[in-house]
Amino acid sequence: MIHSTILINADLKSKVLEIMSRYVCVAGAGGIGAAQDTLEYLGLNSLKFINIVVELEYEFDFEFDDEYLDNFKFSKIEDIIRYISKKIE
Repeated sequence: MIHSTILINADLKSKVLEIMSRYVCVAGAGGIGAAQDTLEYLGLNSLKFINIVVELEYEFDFEFDDEYLDNFKFSKIEDIIRYISKKIE
């Protein structure tokens, strides 16, 4: 059971990073990819955040709670991944 949870989380992380990479750009060979990257470091503004939210809601078939429609509620990519994981459990 733990193995399948890790796989699901890896797939979730991969898809979140794929969607986010359409809106934020990081200089350097590594690009976006570290879940520990802060949203501020990535240059995520409120408009980009809402676009990402819409895509994530569509992709994972859930809705962000109203109080989480603020990009300042999440400081890192991993915070978004954790939130989505809890919403789709």
